Amino acid sequence: KDSDGREHPTCNCREPKYFSDSPVECEMNKFDDMIALLIDRVPGFTQVIAVDAEFSLLHRCWCLAEIVKTAGTGTPQNTLIHSCDAMDLHYGLLSKLDVRNCQASHKADKDFILSKIPDIDSFNARLQWLIFSKRGIFMKQIKCPRDRVDSAGRIAARVERARARSVNPQEVDLEMSRSGTRTLESFSNADMSVSHTSQDALGVINENASFEAPQDLADHVIVQAML
Repeated sequence: KDSDGREHPTCNCREPKYFSDSPVECEMNKFDDMIALLIDRVPGFTQVIAVDAEFSLLHRCWCLAEIVKTAGTGTPQNTLIHSCDAMDLHYGLLSKLDVRNCQASHKADKDFILSKIPDIDSFNARLQWLIFSKRGIFMKQIKCPRDRVDSAGRIAARVERARARSVNPQEVDLEMSRSGTRTLESFSNADMSVSHTSQDALGVINENASFEAPQDLADHVIVQAML
């Protein structure tokens, strides 16, 4: 289905379709090579991250892998979000992002992506930094007040402190409530999966990475949630 929930028509050709269980023939599993080729061949290449209203993009394995991979090359990244209301509704839950809990259309795709990550906890920490840091993907592109995004980082830190002090889920939930977060699901699981977000833990991202608005969208790749 597309981002509007409409089903894509099935292909009526008889060409065989290859997925991650056929790694040589499959095209989808070569996104890292594709990104490297675009960076090499397209002057001024930038990644545009188009976030849907439900923020489901950030719960898709392929999308997270592409975002982190591109960030690691120092390539400029620009973010487009649906609205400030959507940001308000979902940013508290972003502190729980864990690539192990993300979704893929095929289990083999998720297994393939996880197999390429040598240290899951470090990957999650880097992901948190990419989202919540002052140089993160949400900071310069969105038109929402800056304090909304800053508070998301504070939420992540407060939840982590609560988790470190106690495994009591009520205490973790209280911290979320004090932060003004709209809780959309039960926090009965005290493991918030929030990793440390210091640059020391994450490594240094290329200082030349730019977060300015793109000049020509024809030279940019759009990462979308594939629902």
